Amino acid sequence: MQDVKHFRSRAHAGVELARKLGDYGDAVNTIVVGLARGGVPVAVALSEELNLPCSVFISRKISKPEDRRCALGAVTETGVVYLDQAVLRTEPWLSRALRRYIDEELWLRKNDAVWRCTYYRGAQPLPDFRDQTIITVDDGTFTGATFVAALQSLRKLGARRLIGGLPIYGTSLGTNPTTGG
Repeated sequence: MQDVKHFRSRAHAGVELARKLGDYGDAVNTIVVGLARGGVPVAVALSEELNLPCSVFISRKISKPEDRRCALGAVTETGVVYLDQAVLRTEPWLSRALRRYIDEELWLRKNDAVWRCTYYRGAQPLPDFRDQTIITVDDGTFTGATFVAALQSLRKLGARRLIGGLPIYGTSLGTNPTTGG
């Protein structure tokens, strides 16, 4: 296991991540994708360092009602739903109540994803990911659900190769790297 390195900011994390991924600098058919919202500044810095195009992808967490930090799963802007079966097995709820809760959360998160697509990309559509190498980054992860859902979506969109980057930066900035707030 490597030593944990703390970063001054998300942008600094992207610059440092570029050092690890330097072989991808100026690579053909390669796109850096940042998960909104915390992964966007990481992705921008990484793409600038590697001289690669950059895009934003939306993946929204479906939280446990009793612990909003912990995810039952996630849904992406393309409609891919990932449910963490290991976490679902630990839920003490009756299955009907759990299913109703997840359905409500999916509806809310899908609508939020549509709004975030407009916020981050405006009228710009997703790039064509077919046969591309996609370097997917976020600013960290608590459960990994949004990251897994994003990778599943990008694979369904035809990505040839997926590379994940999850730098962890110190929380001395007064921000939470998981939520970006």
